[in-house]
Amino acid sequence: MRGWVALAALAALACSKLEEPPKVPTAILHLYAQSGGVGRPEGIFVTAPPQDFPDSRLPIGGCSLADLINLPVGTLSNLDAGDSVAFISDSGMTYLYPKLDQAGNESYQPIPSFVPLTPGSAVTFLIPGAAKGFASTTFTALTAPAITQLSTIPGTVPVSDSVIVTWSPAGDDSSGIEVALQYGTEDATVPNRQVLCQWKDVGRGVVQGAILSEWSTALIRQIEVSRYRTTRQDVPNGGLIFFLATYDLKPQPGP
Repeated sequence: MRGWVALAALAALACSKLEEPPKVPTAILHLYAQSGGVGRPEGIFVTAPPQDFPDSRLPIGGCSLADLINLPVGTLSNLDAGDSVAFISDSGMTYLYPKLDQAGNESYQPIPSFVPLTPGSAVTFLIPGAAKGFASTTFTALTAPAITQLSTIPGTVPVSDSVIVTWSPAGDDSSGIEVALQYGTEDATVPNRQVLCQWKDVGRGVVQGAILSEWSTALIRQIEVSRYRTTRQDVPNGGLIFFLATYDLKPQPGP
């Protein structure tokens, strides 16, 4: 799921181009896992001012209404990180290769897109680096554990009633939970609004009934739930690595 955390990381880089502080080599590594024991690793390497990336360990909580849009990222100052990046999981090794998107931004992706993965296990990125590019670096971090025992989230909620969402917590303070109740407003043909909730991974969150009225009456509804874990590591040449690991579900709304 490309939720608030992923968008915040990319938006920080895009907005940084409007300023002129010293820039450093920056890697944004992603690992999107889902049921079935698979995940999709990606890597973006750029020069950018140092950023305050999201931190899954910080205390957060609460829900808000928001438009459901893809924030424009713009053109990033891409760095060469080598011909390929090796990705190692408990299921073996695969390689990520550079690929350009329509905006001309380069990301390193595997072929095929998904690789075997045990959620919650450690993974390693072996970045070969390049002259005048990103430095040769080895990065290892834990991924996000699977989401289990998730309670049913109703599609129709009585006026002013709150919804309590429960799940089995990961058991430490390193991860957070994101729940997005996405829906289409009147005359919309696809979801264009959402109730977006960010909670610490303690096994329980509350969605206030006051912000559920549009969700309850919408004809188009979908749910995205993500457990996420972030890690930041400095690299010897003054750069940094930001790693976002998620485990994503798309449960059906209940009655």
